[in-house]
Amino acid sequence: ANFAVILFCGLIVHSFLAEVVNLSPQLMQGNANYVKKTVFPLEILPVKVVLVSLFNHIVSLLILLIFISFSLGEILLTWIYYPLVMGAMVLLLLALSFLISALGAYLKDLSYISGLATTLLLFLSPIFYPLSAIPEIYQPFILLNPLTFIIEQLRSVLIYGVAPDFLGLAIYYTAGLVVLYLSVALFNRVRVGFSDVL
Repeated sequence: ANFAVILFCGLIVHSFLAEVVNLSPQLMQGNANYVKKTVFPLEILPVKVVLVSLFNHIVSLLILLIFISFSLGEILLTWIYYPLVMGAMVLLLLALSFLISALGAYLKDLSYISGLATTLLLFLSPIFYPLSAIPEIYQPFILLNPLTFIIEQLRSVLIYGVAPDFLGLAIYYTAGLVVLYLSVALFNRVRVGFSDVL
């Protein structure tokens, strides 16, 4: 039962990312009628994808919390840290959605690459195994995966009853804000050509 809870915790994080990454490449092509309207704020489209995926994630989270409460026989106080942990990932996914949707307007086959990338991340993330099961010499490489930190922190606050790594979260938030700023800047720079390539 505990392994199932640990596994499901990792899977809902990966599913959140996979849904955003796989929907974003076709975002401009699928909404061409809005793209060609000069008055429509295109920034809404990547935000909408993240919000819809976040709703699906929260539904899965509620199921996970029910399983955890039955498995542990209690509700942990550290659950209050969940928004803090997932807020960092939402920032990153917003950045990815802006970036991938902008590139997807010009690169028609990007959806195939994004699908392959999310599948690879499934096996390169500590979903089926904890990070501690990997030899220490290889752990820094696994930590380069942006999902690793979020999965480990989510398991800490939801399952193990441990407070998150606040310093790590601060670094993650800072990096997320920088990447989001750059992604939005790129999106705004290339959006003028969307209507020409669709």
